[in-house]
Amino acid sequence: MLNKAFLLLALLIPTNAYAGEGKFTFVPQGGVVPFQATCFDDFATATIITERESKEREFKIEIDNVINVAKLECDQRVELQEIMAKAQEQRLTVAVESKDKQITELTQRLSKLEKRNIPLYVVAGIVAGVIVGGGISFTIATAVGN
Repeated sequence: MLNKAFLLLALLIPTNAYAGEGKFTFVPQGGVVPFQATCFDDFATATIITERESKEREFKIEIDNVINVAKLECDQRVELQEIMAKAQEQRLTVAVESKDKQITELTQRLSKLEKRNIPLYVVAGIVAGVIVGGGISFTIATAVGN
């Protein structure tokens, strides 16, 4: 589409092609031209000018149509990208919220486990102390008794 637009723009840029120096003169009907020439009557000249103007309008309309189609396609692509970005953002938001919920749950569980284990640690410490104390007392009693 854009290639067509550039081609049409290139065709609308006026260019002149000369084989040499151009010459111009008005020649009355039946007159002689001082150089080799192509002559056009008023109708042919009007046809050439009108055709050129008509083609310019045609190309401008076609260029405008191509530009409008390109703009529409671009707008649609932008809209699609925005929709995809919003969907991705929603998925990531759900994932983050889920992970936050898991972290909160695990933190609560950990704090409950730590609170439950405190009496266990106290009892285990006392039992270990009694066993170690008893072992030391037995060793000392055995060593002194010999």
